[in-house]
Amino acid sequence: MRETVKTYVNCLLEGLIIFFSLLTIFFICFDKGSVAISFHFDDDDIFGLFVLFFALLYVLTYILAKYRKLSNKRVVSFTYSLVASLVLYFFLDVDHSSSKIYYKHFIYIFLLMELAWVVIRYIQKSGFFDNKADDTNSPMAILNPEKDLSDNQKYAVVGLLCYVQGASTLSAYDEVVGSIVQSTINSLGLTKSEVETYVKVSLNQDPEQAVYDMVMSLKEIRDKKYLKLLYGKCNTIANISEDDDTKDVVKEIFEELGVI
Repeated sequence: MRETVKTYVNCLLEGLIIFFSLLTIFFICFDKGSVAISFHFDDDDIFGLFVLFFALLYVLTYILAKYRKLSNKRVVSFTYSLVASLVLYFFLDVDHSSSKIYYKHFIYIFLLMELAWVVIRYIQKSGFFDNKADDTNSPMAILNPEKDLSDNQKYAVVGLLCYVQGASTLSAYDEVVGSIVQSTINSLGLTKSEVETYVKVSLNQDPEQAVYDMVMSLKEIRDKKYLKLLYGKCNTIANISEDDDTKDVVKEIFEELGVI
């Protein structure tokens, strides 16, 4: 429950950042009247203003999505920018010389843009925008992990377990954790040298990027039962580690995978 609240708070903050970044651009680049912001677009150029709204929103959203390492950045940015541009367009007051948005309407614009962002982020986190699962050869049921999973998926499973295992000395040297990790490695048909090479390469990567790559590979696995078993293993290791940050990361990852 606490993790779900944290997720939605983060989404609200992201929407807030986009809105106030756009508002800052408006105040810097356009005419600030006593009751409204005016744009130098008349009724004949209204489509051009819509395109401008869309372009500004797309750039701001894409930058945020890239910084937050969201999956499907382009689709999320395009969808939100289109919806938010329509919201701005709805509140435009257009005449023969200019177009304007009244200050009193910005509270409604803000609320609608926040709502749009939260909904789109929810859809994104549910995996609706993902198309990798449709293109992968991963079967609906993982009966033999060694044969049914691709190399990238195998290394993502092992990498995630090793990542959680290394959270603290408690989990790193725990016999139960070692048994969980080793039995999983054996089930995947990976050798000790292959795992060691993968771990060494991963250690040279940016931690956030490494986790992002693992999640993207795990999203290709369509068998939710297998992912739930993996969640159980990760959750057990995280609890043994007694590291709260690691527990939160595990929850975030498997929420994004649609398992919890």
